[in-house]
Amino acid sequence: MKNTLILTLILLSACTMHAAVPFESQPIVIGYIGPFTGDAASFGLIEQHVMDMLVEDLNKEGGIHGRPIKVIYEDGRCQGKDAVTAANKLIFVDKVKILSVVCSEENLVVAPLAEANKVLQYSAWPTHADISHAGDYIFRNGYSDADTAEVAAKLLQQHDTAGMLYEQTGYPEGIKRTLVELLPDVVVEGYGVDAVDMRTQITKLIAQDVGAIFLNPNTPASGLAALQQIRELGFEGAIYGNYFGGYAAVKDYPEAKGMQYVADPLVPDSPLKDQLWQRYEERYGEEPGFEFAAAARYDAAMILFQALREVGDDPDKLRDWLYAMPDYTGMLGTYHFDENGDITGVEPAVRIVGE
Repeated sequence: MKNTLILTLILLSACTMHAAVPFESQPIVIGYIGPFTGDAASFGLIEQHVMDMLVEDLNKEGGIHGRPIKVIYEDGRCQGKDAVTAANKLIFVDKVKILSVVCSEENLVVAPLAEANKVLQYSAWPTHADISHAGDYIFRNGYSDADTAEVAAKLLQQHDTAGMLYEQTGYPEGIKRTLVELLPDVVVEGYGVDAVDMRTQITKLIAQDVGAIFLNPNTPASGLAALQQIRELGFEGAIYGNYFGGYAAVKDYPEAKGMQYVADPLVPDSPLKDQLWQRYEERYGEEPGFEFAAAARYDAAMILFQALREVGDDPDKLRDWLYAMPDYTGMLGTYHFDENGDITGVEPAVRIVGE
């Protein structure tokens, strides 16, 4: 009886404390799923760093109509299983109604949960083509892997024979699927998630007398390992890459010199970019390792903050506001959302390591 009375008093006290905070002052909670450990941690940490600075600024100014922003970070590791665990916790335990998800692999498995529970999933730069049709509550501030595959196909068409070495997980598989449709004769070899030894697959590609190899990894770590092993095994042809060619450390590898890669367009120089980059370096000791990720996160956060000011944090109203949003001008350029929740006018570009 005594224990029951104590438990009742505790529950009543908790309810009273919660009720003492008026709704107008309760935080707007955003669930954030990204890789914060493992080979892909650099992606998640760049976005987290930018988001932390912007949320800090906003809350210092009084939040959204007096309500502070609170971000709950969960580690999805760029893996489906971890991302689903994180999403279940955020949606059903933390009761969030707004999610941001970093990697394509994470987005693909979280989207059905978000859609079924009418949770807005608004992410910065996942690129898998299937995200375009993942649901009515799913938005992103980036282009599609189908666009990347089209650009890669044009590069490989310059050679009589071409091969592709890809990591067998969401992001690379999305590019591979479209590339094979465009170039049915491309020689394809895949390796397991987070593998570090691809020599068997590379040897098979070289045996097919390919004149060029398109490297299609999920993380910079596996991309760099494959790049080194391709040259170690004596391949002298052209090597192309996906986004990983833009990773800051790649330029330090002699094997990467002159490598063309299909990646995010350059973030245009602007006072806004200069200011963010300077603040980032002052706070974290270096500029963002992936410019596009930082810029896309900045734009996505600012768009979301504006939507929250306009319509509040109801997912249905936020969804409708994003679909109807007029042209927005941010760090990535000027764009709006199409009928699939993708932004218009931002496409991948061919870049060269070191330039």
